[in-house]
Amino acid sequence: MIKKLMLAIATLVATMGFAMAQVDVNKADAAALDGIKGIGPKTSKAIIDERTKGGPFKDWSDFE
Repeated sequence: MIKKLMLAIATLVATMGFAMAQVDVNKADAAALDGIKGIGPKTSKAIIDERTKGGPFKDWSDFE
């Protein structure tokens, strides 16, 4: 379930182009993540929860 959610998030982020370049997912809080078009409170919470559980994302495949 988490892998499917993260894959959906990664696909969404990949389609947003340069919006991701403005936010560091390893340091951003929920408000900064919510500011990215297409990411709402539920997705930003999932990103933060995964980051808290597994540590910072090392690369793109780790984020997926």
